[in-house]
Amino acid sequence: MELLHIFRNTPFGRETLFQSLDFCSRFEMKLCVYIPKNQRFLMYFDNEAVEIHLDESYLRAPETSLKHLEEIVEDSGVEWEVVTPPTQTNRMLPNLRTTYSLMCAPRILSEPSSGIGLGKIGPKVRKLVLAAPFPLLIPSAVYQPWESVTVFFGGSQASVKCLELGLNMARAGIPLEVFSVLEDGVLREDLEAQIAERGLLDLFAEHVSNWHLVEGGNLEEELYAVSRRSLLLLGAYGRGRIKAKLFGSTMETIHRTMPNNLLILGPVAETNRLIPVAEDRLAKHLRY
Repeated sequence: MELLHIFRNTPFGRETLFQSLDFCSRFEMKLCVYIPKNQRFLMYFDNEAVEIHLDESYLRAPETSLKHLEEIVEDSGVEWEVVTPPTQTNRMLPNLRTTYSLMCAPRILSEPSSGIGLGKIGPKVRKLVLAAPFPLLIPSAVYQPWESVTVFFGGSQASVKCLELGLNMARAGIPLEVFSVLEDGVLREDLEAQIAERGLLDLFAEHVSNWHLVEGGNLEEELYAVSRRSLLLLGAYGRGRIKAKLFGSTMETIHRTMPNNLLILGPVAETNRLIPVAEDRLAKHLRY
């Protein structure tokens, strides 16, 4: 179990590092930190190579990067290492491996775009979500430990995986709520059928404290009901009987409106390495 973190030697980069450390502590994951030496790197997935463009802040003050990293990580109790790219396409384009369990992908992990400043998900992060076999953690701007989980469930395959992970966390004592937007003809009965098909109906009834159902109206106003200390689990793009929009208006509204930490699952992302350990390890984390 490993989390990939792209280090940024700035105060905001420090905040995202704390967020990655929090995840590693909760799931007993190893923190793998890449300190970039140039603004681009490649990740070769099964069906696509994704080239990541970093902004200049990732290359700031390289002479103090390792020192600042060590100051934060060494007292955390988390196992960690600095990643060396195993191969490179050319001298300026190193290749990172893609076998991690999770990757921390801040909004700024993309080429400059006026929309990103407004909270929209950058195109490179979108490509990562589509291609990555692991979930992407999009952290809040300032480190904030989460105390509950809110699953955004629309019936897609990815959102079902989010629901399974959320229910497993709930079994460890983490409060769980579910948020569903009824649009494109999708009814509550359709969503309940999806939950039943996966054999999750009893767990859903036992562990979900509140199921927010939004039909029409102002979504941004409805999102005010979500706790600021909740980890948001979102599934992007579904191929099942109930389709979900790929980064449609709902996804962009959540990302733009909510200051929370987001965990996004794409169409090929798997959580099977997280789900079996979530119950015991999160329970231990809560005891401390």
